[in-house]
Amino acid sequence: MNLLPTDLENMTNVRVMSITGAGISVGSGLPTYRGVDGHYTDIVKELKRPIEEIVSLNTLKKEPEVLWRHWHHLLLSLQSAVPSAAHHALKRIGDACGDYLELTQNVDGLSLAAGLDRSCLVEIHGSTHSFSCFRCGAKHQLDITEDMELPPRCYECKRPAQAPIRPDVVLFGEDIRQDNFNKALRHARSTNLLIISGTTLQFAYLIDFISAAALNSAKILYVDPQASVDNPMLYYVPSQLEIHSKIHCIKNTADEVLPKIATYLESRAPLAGLVKAIL
Repeated sequence: MNLLPTDLENMTNVRVMSITGAGISVGSGLPTYRGVDGHYTDIVKELKRPIEEIVSLNTLKKEPEVLWRHWHHLLLSLQSAVPSAAHHALKRIGDACGDYLELTQNVDGLSLAAGLDRSCLVEIHGSTHSFSCFRCGAKHQLDITEDMELPPRCYECKRPAQAPIRPDVVLFGEDIRQDNFNKALRHARSTNLLIISGTTLQFAYLIDFISAAALNSAKILYVDPQASVDNPMLYYVPSQLEIHSKIHCIKNTADEVLPKIATYLESRAPLAGLVKAIL
C-alpha cells in the first residue's frame, strides 16, 4: 500500500529504510575504508597497488596471502569493536516504525550486535563472521589470532595448498547476491523515509535504491560529514526524479544525528516535521 503525503501527517508507523556504510562504525573504533587512515588506504600505500586489484577475486585465486594481509588486519580490529551510538539508534528506529530494513555495506556485524533482527538487515557485501573454502565451499570457524596461519587452508580438500579459506564477503570482481538486491529494492519502492548514513555512495547499485525511494516520494536524508547534493553518484539518478531538490543533506556524523531521528520517530510526531526537529 502506498501512503499519500496527507496520510504521512497522521500515521503512527512509517516504512523506513536505511543505507549504511563504514561511517556508522567510526564510533566503534573502526576506521573507514577510503579515508586518510582507512583500511584500504594503508594497504594501498604498503603494496602500491590499487585496492580493486588487492581485494579481488583474482588475487584470492593467485595470491591469497596478499589478500589475507588485509583481512587479517581487519579481522583483528573487529575483535574489540562494539556497536556505536549510530548502531543503537538504527535499532531504535527499526523498533519505532512498522516496517524497517537496513541495507549495510559493512561486513563487521555490528548492526546485529546492537540487537537488530536479522530479518531487518541486508548485508549486501557479506559478513566477516562466516568463512568458507574458496575451492569446495565447506564452512569453517576460524580463531583469529596474531600468529595464525596465513592464508588459512581447507584441509577437507585433497589439495589444501590450493584451497584458501575466505570470509564470506563480496570481492571486487564478484557480484552481489541477487536475492539481497531484490529484497532491498522491494523495500525501497515502498519506503516513506530513506536514511543514508556513513557512506560516500561509491557503489553504483545504490542509485537503484535511492531512485526507487524518490519515485515513491519518500523523504530522503543523507547524513555524513561529506554529505552533499553535488555527490557525483547522485547525478545518475534519473533527472525526472529531481533528486537534488528532494534530498536533505546533513553534514554531521551518524553518531550525532541518528539518535535524534530515533527520538523523533519514537515520539510518533508527523514525518513532515522531522528535518526541522533534528537540525
